[in-house]
Amino acid sequence: GVDVVHARSRVPAWIGFAAARRAQRPFVTTAHGFYRPHPASRVMVWGRPVIVPSEALGRYLVERFGVARDRLRVIPRGVNLEEFRFQPPRPEPHGPWRVGLFGRLSPLKGQTVALRACERLIQRGLPVTLCLTGEADSPARRSLESLAAALKLEEHVEWLGVRQDIPALIASVDLVLVPSTYPESFGRGVIEAQAVGRPVIASRLGALPELIEDGQSGLLVPPGNPEALTRALERLIGDPSLRERCVASGRQHVERRLAVERMVERTLAVYDECLTRPNILIWKLS
Repeated sequence: GVDVVHARSRVPAWIGFAAARRAQRPFVTTAHGFYRPHPASRVMVWGRPVIVPSEALGRYLVERFGVARDRLRVIPRGVNLEEFRFQPPRPEPHGPWRVGLFGRLSPLKGQTVALRACERLIQRGLPVTLCLTGEADSPARRSLESLAAALKLEEHVEWLGVRQDIPALIASVDLVLVPSTYPESFGRGVIEAQAVGRPVIASRLGALPELIEDGQSGLLVPPGNPEALTRALERLIGDPSLRERCVASGRQHVERRLAVERMVERTLAVYDECLTRPNILIWKLS
C-alpha cells in the first residue's frame, strides 16, 4: 500500500529492497557515509536513484562502488531556521574564549587534536576553555580526561555531558570546532553553528569544504594537525572583522541553500521522479 520505499541505512535497506521488489515499488536509498566496499554495504547504491548529502560522497560512490553519476541526487541536509535562530555572538568575552566541540567522543571527531591545540594556546598566553559533549562514563571520556591531565588542561576543559538543547549549547560558546579526522559525508555541526551565528573552524576533509568558504564563512585546516588548528584559532580570536565576516556569511549560506524546507522539497521531487518516470524493461524476441 505504499508508493515508494526509501531506505536510509544498511539493514533496513536489505529488507526494503526485498519488499520493494516483491511489491514492484520504486526503491530509493540515501547513503550517509563513506562505506567500505563490502558486500553488505552494496545495497545502499541499489536505489533508483541514490541520494547523497554531498558531492564528496557522490564522487566516492562513483569511484569505489561504480555508481552511474546520473543515478545520484545530491541533496544536502537542512537546518530548521526556526529552531536554530540567529543569536548575536559576544564581541569580546570577559573571561576565557569558550571553544565548543560537539559530537560523540571518538578519535574520528578530533577531540584529541583540539586538546593539543588548546595546550598550545594556553602556553602562548591565550586563555581558552574547551567545551566538550559526550557520555560521562565511557572509555572515550576517560581516555580524553587522561590526556587533558597529562597536558595540564583540567582547568581548561568543561564537560557538558549529553545534551539535547543544541541551539542553546552552540550559543553558549564563542567559536565552534569540527576537527574531524575521518571524511564526513556532510557536516551538520557546521551548518547548525552557522545558523546560530558562531564562526567555525573545520577540517579540510570530506564534505566539510563544501560548507565553508575558507576565510569567508569559516576557516579550514588540515585534518589531524594541532599546530594548524592552533594558528587558525589564534587568527580567528585575534581578528574581530574576520569573526564578523564568518558569522554573517555563514548565516547567509544556510538561509540561501540549506534551510530544511529546501531539503524536503528536493526529496519530494525525487519521489515524484520515481513515480512519473518508471524504468521499463523491454525484451524483444526474434
